[in-house]
Amino acid sequence: MKPLSTYLNGSSRQSMEPLLKEKEKEDPCSRSSSPSSISSAGTWNPGPLVRRQKLFGIIAFIGLLAVFVAGWHTHKKYGPSQPSTFDITLHLKEEPYVVAKDGQKIFDWREDAFLPSTPSISTRVSEKVQRLAGYDVPKPAPPKHTLSVQPKVASLEGLPDNVRNEEIVFGFTSPYRRVREMCSTWKHFLQHGSHCVIVLPKEEIVYKQELEYYLEQEGVNCKIDTVDLGQYPRYEHRVMNMPRTMYTHQWTDTQGNPIQPKWYVVADDDTQILDMSTLRREMSAREHTEDHMLCAVTESKTQLGRHGKICYGGGGILMSASLTQKMAARMGECLWWHHWRFGGDEMVTHCASTVMSTAEKNVAPADTFEELVGLHQVDIPGDGSGVFQSGLPFLSIHHYTGWLSIFPDWHAPDRMDALRRLQRSVSFLGGDNLFKRFVFDDGSTLVSLGYSITLYSQPLKKYEMSLMEKTYRNEEHELRWPARPRIHEGKAKGRFKTTYYLLDVIEEEKLMIYQNRANDTIRIHLEM
Repeated sequence: MKPLSTYLNGSSRQSMEPLLKEKEKEDPCSRSSSPSSISSAGTWNPGPLVRRQKLFGIIAFIGLLAVFVAGWHTHKKYGPSQPSTFDITLHLKEEPYVVAKDGQKIFDWREDAFLPSTPSISTRVSEKVQRLAGYDVPKPAPPKHTLSVQPKVASLEGLPDNVRNEEIVFGFTSPYRRVREMCSTWKHFLQHGSHCVIVLPKEEIVYKQELEYYLEQEGVNCKIDTVDLGQYPRYEHRVMNMPRTMYTHQWTDTQGNPIQPKWYVVADDDTQILDMSTLRREMSAREHTEDHMLCAVTESKTQLGRHGKICYGGGGILMSASLTQKMAARMGECLWWHHWRFGGDEMVTHCASTVMSTAEKNVAPADTFEELVGLHQVDIPGDGSGVFQSGLPFLSIHHYTGWLSIFPDWHAPDRMDALRRLQRSVSFLGGDNLFKRFVFDDGSTLVSLGYSITLYSQPLKKYEMSLMEKTYRNEEHELRWPARPRIHEGKAKGRFKTTYYLLDVIEEEKLMIYQNRANDTIRIHLEM
């Protein structure tokens, strides 16, 4: 069927010329240049333009009606058009955990095509028409590729220590309402046997029994406590006191035997440890009998300018048993000297400085800790996809219910649902493989394993791979990492991209499903 426009163009007008000339012979007065004219007898005769307008109107109406009928017939027969689905098979080949000198695994820039070339519209339409016509069009087999990955569970072999889950204690300072809201997210990293203590405001201790029952129903094993610090009533003071709270509690293993934990973690209630085996590897690489504090520094230049280089608690502050014991013993002194400071994590950092310093040597707060790559404060406002596609390792994330959108809001508007997707992904792939990057088609395709698959209209250059795409809001919080401008999502003039973000993980089928804004899907079948 011709488009409606063909009924209104010049060729259609030429086909109507004989009819118009015949009409003009019957009515000589119609040759008047005016739209309408009055005959000598005083009667009104429509001019040629009026007659043409009527004819065009009739033809246009018939054309629109024909298009509507044809569309309705197609809809009834075949139904509405469906989003596209592509299937890909990946064989994940495990390799020993090896880190290059610069901390990044090196991949060959040129690889076999990971994704099939996007078919042109004509090819897609041709296949669809053949299928609708009843022809059996064989579907090509899904492409299969082998990717080098790390073992799903991090190995502790050859490390100075062997830290077990039950030798780790987490401490949260949080009000009753927030505990009810956030404790289901803690189960992801506490379910393997690690311990937990929750410090409530002293006026909320009346909820202790109710909260213990609720946590038991959620499968979260935590002790409930409160502290009265007298002249130090602030929330931040309870955070600072957390090393003493955790250390003075008695802990047992899964058989009920008393144990002495090796590591203690001060965390915010929205701190999420993504993978415990990789966290245990970092702890096991250091002697718990020595003084160690591992943490993250803010990603924001603004926050760094305001609060300085300290341990930012959102990423988790990891303290060895030796350091925790010393801080617990001198907590009264720490509160006296540092109670006036702004944040609880800032107080903890300065308390460590007080404990580590001696008469012979003063240890500055910035020198008390080791900035651990993988722990993240995530002072990142808005869409964090550019950060998660950057190749950075992630042991922890933070602010996922507030500042940060793990996925763009159009893909996962529910923040808790977005976190659960990430939890399922890391449980399936392992901490060392989540967000691991692979580049194909000379930069036209970027795979962030377990998170996204991005197709670019113009290939990424090598230098762009070392720059973080600025998908986040940047009005107040410029990040410390070098960045590049955001690339437009969806077809647009100039450069654009199409991103398929993680939608679901079906572990029993070894299947990961990714979806773009048009609801097209890519199904990744994994062979592990």
